Amino acid sequence: MQQGQHVDLAPPQGLAEAGAGPDVPVQELLKIHMGGQPYLIRLHDVAEIVRPVALTPVPMAPSHLLGLANIHGKIVCIIDPCRVLHLQTSRQPMGGHTRFVVLRHPRMHVGIWVDGVASISRVAASDLPRQGEADEDVATLGPVALPDGRCELLNARALLR
Repeated sequence: MQQGQHVDLAPPQGLAEAGAGPDVPVQELLKIHMGGQPYLIRLHDVAEIVRPVALTPVPMAPSHLLGLANIHGKIVCIIDPCRVLHLQTSRQPMGGHTRFVVLRHPRMHVGIWVDGVASISRVAASDLPRQGEADEDVATLGPVALPDGRCELLNARALLR
């Protein structure tokens, strides 16, 4: 893959649906790593995943804004989700698994720095924590059980506030 090339987010065929039958609505979740901890984010909140590109620093920017990246001709703000969400973990130094996860938003171009992208899981919608309007400022929405353990579901709304 070339520097800055995007990853196709179409889920692979034959994904196991944890506890879901053919008529049960499912949601796809992207498992990411931040600060050595696994987290989940709803796949419909993700526009693309790219390898890190050079960041242009922004003078007097808040500490969570790591810089600006040119991704496919768009200027994307790259933020540190650990700082935005006040998580107990901290961003790891850039490594071979580091990625920028660009989020979907109708007006903003925002990406989050993650230490790695692990997998896509399909989970019955009824097994996910509910997200209400009052959850705008909540960093995580609650735990989700996966076959390989429990992970906290990140709140993409809180990342974009």
